[in-house]
Amino acid sequence: MTIGADARLGYDSALGIADESTYGTANTSAALGGFIKFNSEGLKENITEVLIPTINTTRAYIDRFQANVEVSGPVEYPLHHTDGLKFIKHVMGGTITTATNGVNLSYTHNIIPDDNLTPIANIVTATSLTIAVRRGSDQNRQYAGIKVNQMTISGKIGQTVQCTVDLIGQKSATIATISANSPTFTAGLPFTFKDVHFYEAASIGALTTTSGEQMITGFDLVVNNNIAAGDEVRRLGTNTVALLPPGGMKDITLNVMQRNDTTTALNNFLNGTPSAILIVMDNGVTIGAAGSSTYSMRIELPKCYYNENESNVGGAGILTKTIPLRCISDSTTGNDITIRITNNSVTI
Repeated sequence: MTIGADARLGYDSALGIADESTYGTANTSAALGGFIKFNSEGLKENITEVLIPTINTTRAYIDRFQANVEVSGPVEYPLHHTDGLKFIKHVMGGTITTATNGVNLSYTHNIIPDDNLTPIANIVTATSLTIAVRRGSDQNRQYAGIKVNQMTISGKIGQTVQCTVDLIGQKSATIATISANSPTFTAGLPFTFKDVHFYEAASIGALTTTSGEQMITGFDLVVNNNIAAGDEVRRLGTNTVALLPPGGMKDITLNVMQRNDTTTALNNFLNGTPSAILIVMDNGVTIGAAGSSTYSMRIELPKCYYNENESNVGGAGILTKTIPLRCISDSTTGNDITIRITNNSVTI
């Protein structure tokens, strides 16, 4: 076929996710389930080209070879109460405890971070992820040994809550077709801006959803694992990474957008006073016919420091500001972040 004589269309694409039990050993069920509705993906395999600069009687290179393989790229999707939670599980790591809420078939999954980034759910350890992508109707690629290096959750007025994950992996391969009828999705809307509530208190013990709600206009939460991906995680004999461990300290930052109406946050910044913050996303939809739980996600940040808090005048309208916060570990909880998800899924 002549190149460019046909076309593939983005609407006919699909993306599936599955846990790996051995790093880099692809889980083929990624092409069969775990599909998410997504906005965009940028996964690709890059191979470094090395030119060999030998003296060869000309100014031209006559030899080259392919060196290191690198798999990386982002995936952006509307944050959902059930689909796509494996990304959140893997950016956090740690043991996931799941509690059954009464007899109404709803479950609350408590995700506490771990330094090894190997999440454990229902006694099953997941080392990494396999991601299968169909681009258009028939161009299928599989990416193995995937780790979540960074996650950004953003809430803005008039929009769905968005999640962007920046991924790094080991290798990729072409796989059999994901048929047009294979992708299935969990029912229900993703979280929207109407579902978001933002609470602040002096300490994690004082946080409550009955008081302390702050009137904000947007937020960006970033969890950056700073995963090592250089020569230090490679070995002789192969051009793929041998493993992808955390490379150093984890960074958690939060940007909060709001109107400038009090000096409380400014005083916290000037005095170096930390706050505990709770972000709740709850769509109000009851789980089960006679249930009392609703689909929700709670993000607890027990110790956050304001790093700037002054708004400037740029016109005659409402003064606004973006407040950057640094989130660190709290001695009471021993964690810098906890995520609790309530849905109708036994595991995530």
